[in-house]
Amino acid sequence: MAVTIGSWTITLSTFAMIYILSIAFRRTSPFLMALPVYMVATRVVAFLLSKALLYPRLLLFLDDPNLGGAARAVLERHRPVIVRPILKSLMRDADPPAIAALETTELVSLARRHDVERRRRAGRRWFAAWCVLTVVVWGTLIATGAGPTD
Repeated sequence: MAVTIGSWTITLSTFAMIYILSIAFRRTSPFLMALPVYMVATRVVAFLLSKALLYPRLLLFLDDPNLGGAARAVLERHRPVIVRPILKSLMRDADPPAIAALETTELVSLARRHDVERRRRAGRRWFAAWCVLTVVVWGTLIATGAGPTD
């Protein structure tokens, strides 16, 4: 949570600083104006993907009669890695006793409330849009020889 808040603060302050410098120095390059938008888009997509990938799909199969045993075996083998971020996102203690105490039924319920499949689809779409934006930004940078300045 602290890293997310810190990265948002840095991104937004850099965004404001670039605009202030561009106005103070009368730089009106479209490339200069687009870079902060790209920077913010990068942070937003990183945030969206972190939320979309928070709950692994295997949690949806914990109560499945056919795949439940395999899903539970994988969960127990990797329980700290899977459960710690979930507990942190719920703002609960993420110490080893709390990780061990979280029931599989609660994990299934949390994953269903999180709507894992829909969030993953949305995350893939946002990532694809960011990739297109990245190609445009880098293409402009390369095609104009380090970006237009005026």
